Amino acid sequence: MDAWQSLLVLLGVVGAGVAAPYGLGLCLAAVRTPLETGAFSGGLAPGRHAVSRFHVRWYPVTMIFLAFLFYYLR
Repeated sequence: MDAWQSLLVLLGVVGAGVAAPYGLGLCLAAVRTPLETGAFSGGLAPGRHAVSRFHVRWYPVTMIFLAFLFYYLR
């Protein structure tokens, strides 16, 4: 039983070592509120924020575009 006890202690230490940075990150994280944006030049309210990220499906399309662009520019 002594071997199992040391294994459980080791697993507990590893679990605490993994959980500690996550808990510390949650405690120290800044509270972020979404930016309020107003109308720009056209007068319509924007559909999304200007620094929003693109969906991951556009990255392969971009890579193919760049491959053909560099092919034709060489």
